Amino acid sequence: FTENMEAAATTDATPSQPQQTSNEPPATTAADTSSPSAAGGGAAKLEPCYQIADAPVGAVYEGGLGGRGNMAAGRGKLALASGDVYEGDFKAGRMDGYGKMTYIDGDTYEGEWKCDEHHGKGKYTFPPPSCAYYDGELVEGNANGCGVKVWEDGSKYTGEWKHNMYHGTGTKLDPDGVVVHSGEWRSDQPVAAKATKRKREAKPDTAVAHFGPQEARWAVTLYRKRDVVPLQHSWRALMGERHVAFHVSVGDDVPPEITVEMAAEMAAEMAAAAEAGGETAAAGAAAAAPAARSSV
Repeated sequence: FTENMEAAATTDATPSQPQQTSNEPPATTAADTSSPSAAGGGAAKLEPCYQIADAPVGAVYEGGLGGRGNMAAGRGKLALASGDVYEGDFKAGRMDGYGKMTYIDGDTYEGEWKCDEHHGKGKYTFPPPSCAYYDGELVEGNANGCGVKVWEDGSKYTGEWKHNMYHGTGTKLDPDGVVVHSGEWRSDQPVAAKATKRKREAKPDTAVAHFGPQEARWAVTLYRKRDVVPLQHSWRALMGERHVAFHVSVGDDVPPEITVEMAAEMAAEMAAAAEAGGETAAAGAAAAAPAARSSV
């Protein structure tokens, strides 16, 4: 409700009583000495403000009224007995919508409200000389969602929050701007990056030759990239940007008719053929290689 700050005009020799509101103390005339405040015996009694939910004692409201009970609604201003002052939207006697609260200690919050709580997007700022603030999403007064917090020393966190704690993906900087941790957080604690699983080994570009008996079958395979050569291959030779791997696909023993030197020579021939004529030529060289070596 709106406090009537003006006294009634004097119309005769006898002073009239000021108009009263629901949260003003009763007016006292000079002739009324029965009141303790009039006699200097104590402070006037503060009254509840019935236009605000929960009727806070000593509060003063100025603004729109409406709804059931004729409560604060729409735009208005509320000064609490604590010294905190809110200006903004009201609904059913509560701060609800968009508004700004200036606290007695100098802190301010401007943003969205719901049922007297910081709720939605808003910015909470600490008074100068501090540069600290939180700007982001809130749920029932707690940082929850995405937001940025800057501390007085200049350190900063940007990312996801849950119940006022770093939780989710975010980056924390120290006062010098150096990254403390960037990545996942759980309950204010950084989460070490999980070891990445080894990618499934790509199938070789071209399996250019298979030879040897079925129980100890060998293969010479041409790979186009170094990082796709399987670790289980028992022997490999680097050919520029390509790998030519000589490996056992079934069995553990090297067939006696195939030596490492022979395999290396075969690999070199296939790599050269692949460079000159593509995979078809390499496959042809591979197919001819075992027959040529069988007579050695």
